Amino acid sequence: MGLSGDLEEFGLAELLQVLVMGKKSGVLMLDRGLTPGGVLVLSDGRLTHAAMEGGAEGEPAFFEMLHISSGLFTFHGGRDEETAGFPTTITRSVEGLLLEAHYGCAHEGS
Repeated sequence: MGLSGDLEEFGLAELLQVLVMGKKSGVLMLDRGLTPGGVLVLSDGRLTHAAMEGGAEGEPAFFEMLHISSGLFTFHGGRDEETAGFPTTITRSVEGLLLEAHYGCAHEGS
């Protein structure tokens, strides 16, 4: 399955929810042109890896990526063999991470 689009039209949180609900496996690339983007890896609907280009990995990278509101995304779906070369840097659920991001932002704004 291939899927691509603009993050201004379809945000990362919404995109991840669709991929998780569909139990998709593959690599989601975020491209921001000259600004570093990132990569997210899913296996059977579970987020297993997140990395910013030249920067953070794991949950810190995931939370950083949630702030990306412009750029392009491309999802290259495939079997788990295609995602096996990536390390496992995330073990928590996408839902749990999104809730933490939401409540963390809500508390920061208080």
